[in-house]
Amino acid sequence: MDGDQSPRDADSGQPILALVVGVICSGKTTYINKNFASADWNILDAGELFLQLNDGSWRDFGKLHEKMMTEMGMSIIEEAIKRRENLVVELLLDRPDHIQEIARGFDALGYLVQIHEIDCELETAVERNENREENSISAYFTEVYHINWLLEALAFAEGRIRVTVHEYPPGTAVPAEGKGG
Repeated sequence: MDGDQSPRDADSGQPILALVVGVICSGKTTYINKNFASADWNILDAGELFLQLNDGSWRDFGKLHEKMMTEMGMSIIEEAIKRRENLVVELLLDRPDHIQEIARGFDALGYLVQIHEIDCELETAVERNENREENSISAYFTEVYHINWLLEALAFAEGRIRVTVHEYPPGTAVPAEGKGG
C-alpha cells in the first residue's frame, strides 16, 4: 500500500480489521505508527500494553502482568467489535492458518479485512534487529498474544468456546493430540 493512501475505506462506513504482516524487523510497527495513529484506529499491541504496565521496561515480557495485559488486550478488541470500530494489529507471516481464521472470522462479523504486507531485504531486517531500541518488543514475542486475543474475541462474539494457541519454543516436545495441547 502506498504510504500516501489512507488505509480506511471512508465510503463504505464498514469497520476495518487491518492485519499488518511481515518478517521480524520489516517495519510493521513503524508502518502502523505512520498510517494508523489516529482516533479512527484501535491499535492492538501487546508490547505497548506490557511496557505501560511494567514502567517502560521489557524485562520479563509475558511473565509479569500477563493477566492484566490480556484483560487490556481483550478489552481493546471486544470494545472495537461492539462499537464497530477499526482495529489494527501486527503479525508475522509464519502462521498463515491463524491469519486466515482471523480474517474469515472478522469478515463474518461484517469487517472489511485488509492485509498490509510489509517487505524488506533480509540484510535490512537483520540490521534493524541488531539496532533495535532497548524497549522495542518484537512481534516474535507479541504475536502469540495477538493471535490468542483475536481468536478468543471471535469465539466470544460468535458464541463459541474459548480458543487458545499454545506456543512451544524450539526444542521442546509438543504434547500428543488431546494431552494438554
